[in-house]
Amino acid sequence: MKHVAVLVLGMALGACVPISSKEMQPIPQIYQQLTVDKGLEKSIKLGDVRVGGAEGVLDAYTDNPVKQADYREGLQTALRSANMLAQAGDNEKYVLDANLMALDVPFKLFSFSVTVNSGATYRLRRLEDNYIIWDETLKLPFTAKFSDAFDAATRVRMAKSNAIRENITHMIRVLSSKSEAELTKQGT
Repeated sequence: MKHVAVLVLGMALGACVPISSKEMQPIPQIYQQLTVDKGLEKSIKLGDVRVGGAEGVLDAYTDNPVKQADYREGLQTALRSANMLAQAGDNEKYVLDANLMALDVPFKLFSFSVTVNSGATYRLRRLEDNYIIWDETLKLPFTAKFSDAFDAATRVRMAKSNAIRENITHMIRVLSSKSEAELTKQGT
């Protein structure tokens, strides 16, 4: 009985560990597939980055918190790796705001597979006039299977972090598929 209690306590404590920025970052191979418009290269800086919806509650079922600083770092690394992040001395033209609004975690945490949907809103603004030139809400799933992790808490964590990763990856793909002229045209 003591072993079961220790196991349950260990799973509960492991579930409380925040999801790190590294767990959210797209896999490096994605960047080899991207061709970024020259006008978007090194021209985007991060603006308002939030985690949570209107209530500020991201995930009511499990305690794998996503910290705002880690989400920001994950986005920053993804933009840098895609050669879109403006560094000191670069020509900053755009500001990217991001709000990770939802992680839809199923209530049945002890199923053989766990699918989590991550919902995030991204908004790209021109720096010179603050005009929104791209605004999109992305909702992407990730399913962690029993074969991925025997432990249910690990499967949930894996599904959550990979759902966020998929969301950031898709945002990078969408931005890299657009030309600066196309974005500017949409914003005017």
